[in-house]
This record gives sequence, structure tokens and C-alpha cells, in this order.
Amino acid sequence: MIDLDDLKQRRDRVADHGRALRERLGEIQRQHREREQEIRLLEGLEGFCASICDALKEPSFDTKQKILRLVVDRILVEDDRLVIKHIVPVVPFRLRPGSPSPP
Repeated sequence: MIDLDDLKQRRDRVADHGRALRERLGEIQRQHREREQEIRLLEGLEGFCASICDALKEPSFDTKQKILRLVVDRILVEDDRLVIKHIVPVVPFRLRPGSPSPP
């Protein structure tokens, strides 16, 4: 026979364990969302690299200009130097007409 105090202690332990499991589940779900975002960024970066590699095999002046416009965010002119701020786009784009967009 289980007395009332033992039953309350067991119930409290089960409730504590349930809270810990819910917290862990929330953490795992957050990590999963972060990994999915990282995968999307990597896929975009891979597509960017593939497009650049293809376009740089025999780049025309127009292609070179598009690449610069694509990656240069801004140019800062300081006293004795230029600072080029760049970006790596992660959305699909085309450097050559008729070339397929990366997935």
C-alpha cells in the first residue's frame, strides 16, 4: 500500500521529469530550426559558387561587371585606402543569360 505522501512525491517527480523533457524537446526543436537555416544558407552558397565557377570559365566584360555588382556591397574611401565591403548572395541568380538558376 502507498501512502499519500509517497504518492505526492512520485507525482512531483513525474511532473518535474515531464517539465525537463518538454524543455529538452524545445531545445531540440530550436536546434533543428537552426540546422535547417544553416542548410539553406549552405545550399545558397553552393549555388553561388557553382554559378561563379561556370561564369568565370570565359567571362565577358558584362559578366565580370555583374559579379562585381553582385558581391560588392559598398566601397568606403578613407584617407589613404579603399575599403571594399562585400556580401555573398544566397538567393538564386543568373550571371549569364539562359543559364539555369541554382536550386
